[in-house]
Amino acid sequence: MNENNKNVILITGIVGIIGAVLMVISDLMISAIPFSGKEALELGLDSFLYISQNRLTIGTIMGVMCIPFCIIGLLQIYIGVRPAGKLWSIPITIFLFYAMVVGAVFHGSVGFLGTAQKTLHAIGEGYSAHLSEMMNIFTNYNNMFLYIILACMVIGSLLFAVAVITAKTAYPRWM
Repeated sequence: MNENNKNVILITGIVGIIGAVLMVISDLMISAIPFSGKEALELGLDSFLYISQNRLTIGTIMGVMCIPFCIIGLLQIYIGVRPAGKLWSIPITIFLFYAMVVGAVFHGSVGFLGTAQKTLHAIGEGYSAHLSEMMNIFTNYNNMFLYIILACMVIGSLLFAVAVITAKTAYPRWM
């Protein structure tokens, strides 16, 4: 591997790590509440009631803004797998890239979902049947985004692992 590629891998890796750390912070902003994991799961969408609107907004926007940093971090994966050939490097990068793009959509939708849940709670019984149905639809949309992200990340990661184990890449086999 030439010196230029090493520098690109280093720089894009650092940018990707920064994006990932900021993404974790944004995830905590939109989901961390003072309850145990079990209690939080039982609360479901009502967990948004324990997160301020400002925190929900900042976490949502921050998550969307972190995605380009994570995408830049994918360049080092592409370069590292490229010696194995385009049949490995391109599909791996596309699956992981698409997961990031859908991740931006998911993060953007969380603010709407949380705000809608807060509104449903504030309105009370009067319109709750219609809004509850709307929330079920919103939740289903959000879950579909998560399933797409999960599928793309699993496929991309498995392809990456197989490429590193079976083909010539810039990564050591133990990775």
